[in-house]
Amino acid sequence: MVETSNTRRYLEIKSKNVVMRSVLLVGWGFPPDIDGGLDIHVYNLFNQLKQAENIEVALALPEERAPEKENIIPVASSSGGIRWRAMKMSSHIAEIAENYDIIHTHDWFGAEAGFKAKKYSGCRWVSTFHSISSDRTRGESQNGLEQVALQHSDITIAVSRKLSNKIRETYGHEPEVVRNGFSQPGSSGKDIKKQLGIQNEMVFFVGRHAEQKGIEHLLYGFKKFLEDEGKKGNSCHWR
Repeated sequence: MVETSNTRRYLEIKSKNVVMRSVLLVGWGFPPDIDGGLDIHVYNLFNQLKQAENIEVALALPEERAPEKENIIPVASSSGGIRWRAMKMSSHIAEIAENYDIIHTHDWFGAEAGFKAKKYSGCRWVSTFHSISSDRTRGESQNGLEQVALQHSDITIAVSRKLSNKIRETYGHEPEVVRNGFSQPGSSGKDIKKQLGIQNEMVFFVGRHAEQKGIEHLLYGFKKFLEDEGKKGNSCHWR
């Protein structure tokens, strides 16, 4: 569960300029069908807002990833890459937003939906940045959509001070900082080392196989470590 104080601050920031009545969140995945931490963030925010007083909240998701649950709205997204699918979803979401006071989008993929919803439906637009596209990959950036979100949203949020500073340096806008909450970790009771037949100490990487996560540096470090330990005559294994 997202830390309660984080959710309170989320509400406080919006209540500076917006009368909180109904909120339409726009996401991309829903556990267990997720792509990364952004989906977990939206999932927990959705659940926390459902518990808040005097707030009606709904979550719009691509129809192929939307579970049949209360207050979750499936949106047709077509096929193709995420850029094309997000664009196809945006017009549908803008129509849905007519029934809400606030639309809350995340990163560049929600920028077009937020922009259209604000322009045609008259709702207020909150845009949260979890990262910028140039940090996610060395490929094509989405700086145009990121600028739209920064220039036209009513409230812009970054999930860390470092990210807020990076956005200011890149685009000249400084979002409000609302840090991610966190969940209390629990144990599944499984002995992973025993399952894998590992008797010595283990380094276990958990994360998406994306350049942003620095896995290439981890692999390089493992390679150097194995080479150095091999020269010392120690036995190390890679799985």
